[in-house]
Formats: sequence, C-alpha cells, structure tokens
Amino acid sequence: MSIVIWDFASPIFPKRICFVIALPGGTLIEGQDVRKGDLLFTIDPRPYEAALKQAEANLQRDVAQEKHAQEDARRYESLIQKGVVPQQQ
Repeated sequence: MSIVIWDFASPIFPKRICFVIALPGGTLIEGQDVRKGDLLFTIDPRPYEAALKQAEANLQRDVAQEKHAQEDARRYESLIQKGVVPQQQ
C-alpha cells in the first residue's frame, strides 16, 4: 500500500460521513478508516447472558411457587369441604 500526500489550500471533506451510535455501551475508536463490510464494534454478550440466566431462574422460582400455591389451594379446598377450616382462611 502506498501513501499519497496532497497539500491543499482549503479543507477537504469526505463525500460521505457516517455517525455510528452504539446503544448498548461500548467503545469506538474515532478517526479510523473503514470500508463497507468492516466490523465497527462488538457487543459484550456477558451482561445479556447473565440477565437471561437471571430471568430463567426467576421463571423457575415462579413456576415452583405457583405449583406450591395450587397444592395449598387443593388441600384447603379438601379441608373446607370436610368442615375442618373456615372458608375465609
């Protein structure tokens, strides 16, 4: 690759300017030349993977709590029918 240097009396501006905004946090290096198809940045998947694992764990907890509540409801329904506990409990 050869480097060509030209001196001009006035500033030169590129034909196209592209502004890149990374919504999920990250660091971009300014002033680097890029071509079509070049990778501009990567997103660290670790925070998103951790959030997914947390959501899956919360779902498992909630499913277990629902199962327990349904079992309690069936048990209390049986006790209510037998007259062992009042209906308001």
